[in-house]
Amino acid sequence: PTYTVTIPASFELTGEYGQQYSGSGTIQTGKVFLNEGEKIVVTLTSASKFNMSHEGAGEYKLPYTAEGNFGKLTNKETGGKVAEFPTSTEPASAGISFTTDETPTFAGKYTDPVVFGISIEKEPS
Repeated sequence: PTYTVTIPASFELTGEYGQQYSGSGTIQTGKVFLNEGEKIVVTLTSASKFNMSHEGAGEYKLPYTAEGNFGKLTNKETGGKVAEFPTSTEPASAGISFTTDETPTFAGKYTDPVVFGISIEKEPS
C-alpha cells in the first residue's frame, strides 16, 4: 500500500461580533493504492474535548464542534471519523469544518491542538 494524506496545518475561525465563529479546510490525498477491501480512515480527537483556551489565563474555554464527511462529531470525549478514502488513481479530498458552539465572550486568540489519526481499515464484507 502507498498513499499520502495532507492535513491543513491550522484552521482559523472567523465571524461577526456577537455571532458564532467558523472555519473550514480540506483533507487531501494523492493517488491511493491499497489492498482489496481496504480504505484509509481519518479521525479527529482533542485532549480538551473540543474546547479552545483563551490566550490570557486560559481559564475561559470556548467549546466548538468539528464536522467532516460523516456529520458533526457529537462525542467530544473520543472524537471520531471525519473522512474515508478508498483506492483511487486520482487525488481525492474531503471537507472539514469547525464552528464555535457559542458566541465568544472575550476578544483575543483562542487555540486548541487537535490530533488527526490516519489508519487503514478493512471494508465490511
